[in-house]
Amino acid sequence: MIKMIQGKNAIPDNWNYKAPHGVDLYIVRDHEELSKHADKWDELLLKAKAEPTNSYAWISSFMKNLVEADEAWLCMFAYRNGELIGVLPLVIRKACRILGVSVILCRPPYNVFHTYSVRCLMPPDNDEAFDIFYDCLSSVPRSIPILKFRDITEDSMKINKRLISEFSFSENYIPLPEKYEDYHATLSSNTKRQLKKGTKKLDGNHDVSFIDREADKTAGENFNMFLDTEHANWKGREKTSIKSVPEHTRALHDIAVEMHKRGWMEWGTIMADGKPVAAHYSINVNRCVYIIKIGFDDQFSAYSPGNLLFNKIIEESCNSGNVDEINVCADCDWHNKWQVKSRDKYHVTIIPDIPIIGFLAHKGYKYLAKYLKR
Repeated sequence: MIKMIQGKNAIPDNWNYKAPHGVDLYIVRDHEELSKHADKWDELLLKAKAEPTNSYAWISSFMKNLVEADEAWLCMFAYRNGELIGVLPLVIRKACRILGVSVILCRPPYNVFHTYSVRCLMPPDNDEAFDIFYDCLSSVPRSIPILKFRDITEDSMKINKRLISEFSFSENYIPLPEKYEDYHATLSSNTKRQLKKGTKKLDGNHDVSFIDREADKTAGENFNMFLDTEHANWKGREKTSIKSVPEHTRALHDIAVEMHKRGWMEWGTIMADGKPVAAHYSINVNRCVYIIKIGFDDQFSAYSPGNLLFNKIIEESCNSGNVDEINVCADCDWHNKWQVKSRDKYHVTIIPDIPIIGFLAHKGYKYLAKYLKR
């Protein structure tokens, strides 16, 4: 008999665990306490050269806006001598009680629309924190934690625990040369012709300008301008735009505000007659521009404004001298014309490395898989 327990009731408020090796461990469950770790968290993000989805700005917004009512969240921090050596944010989804033992199903924050590739954040030269975090979860009385990471890279999988991995998708990116001309030369003749034709038509019919960073507007004003542009096409009509989903609107707004404070927010926009016709919601951190969301006004679709903006972002990034890569955070057919490269992403499930119990959990994984897929 399997009894399902909601995530908010699946894990106790407190349990006994002492971290080894002089590590100070903190388990945070409220937003005010979470914010006290923000500065050290930012430092670790930069040191680890991690994706923005692993940042305080992103995780705090997710925990505030996107955790479901029947779930719980917590964030684990490991410090040594005042230095942050690990961050693991978790959403406790549910538990399956089997013969008096709770199998706790949890994962880092994940949302198919925009929150992917959240991993255990650790320095590149010290990966001990994950073992400490997992041992802490494993010490919850009469419980077995099963932890699923989604869409992480192979180098994030070096975790000293029993695991099951499965291929997820190939994420596309563009490594940038020092000069835009060198990149432009790699494009096909057809792509070059389309870009030239679209630029000429748009410039000939409208007063056109490009904005890389809009310093004169607040993060909220820039976000609303992007929001309207992303809504002004089929996404708006089919109610799949950000603006159509209030909790996603709130989450991405809060992320933009926090990222703006750190100087990491990008608002690539093409304006025609003072109106945005194509816009990017992007984050520039660790010498990489992550294009999180794109939008265009389909009244201007004859000019292919999305392609013109993407090309302009590549050009500006090359010329800036402080960007090594454009990460498009997905794998779409339209990427192919831009000479992208790809890196594989994986789903990784961590189960306890305990004799007999670990073996049974491993063998029984396929029966639990339907509860892990979300």
